Amino acid sequence: FNTVLHNAGHEMLHPPYDLANNPELQSSLERLKKDDFLMERFTNRDPRYGYNDFDTYIEENCVRALDQIVSEKLGLSTGPGARWKNADGGMHVFANALYQVMKEENYNTNGELFSDFLIKMISEGRFDQGSIKLCSVETDHYFLYWHHSLCKISCFYPCLNLYTQVAD
Repeated sequence: FNTVLHNAGHEMLHPPYDLANNPELQSSLERLKKDDFLMERFTNRDPRYGYNDFDTYIEENCVRALDQIVSEKLGLSTGPGARWKNADGGMHVFANALYQVMKEENYNTNGELFSDFLIKMISEGRFDQGSIKLCSVETDHYFLYWHHSLCKISCFYPCLNLYTQVAD
């Protein structure tokens, strides 16, 4: 049942932003292409899994980070490590970096839109060259961070607010 509930929640988060009508977001996502590790994962992914253009690849990574936050708030998650390390050949490295930044920044405590948050984090350099690899599930930094962040998030309504804001 948890798998069905998780998948339903995940799909509701697509798309997490209106890329076609947001030139600032389009420009911000272009900046991500400067990260060698991210581009290596994108370029060498198995095309059978989909996400065969950069925009859909990043969208899926964003949705994975969002659904991890939501799953944790609902008490349905065992943690991203097991889910992302081998999922789709390990290509979702941006999801992990984004998830960690979202946790560090207490994403959505002020009700900001996901697209605004993502633009802000990219413009502040949180995903500049090397930072995505540092956050990768393949490094000890990831596991240290994950163990540090095992605390439960106690608010239920912000979770629903997150769904509402992302879907708008």
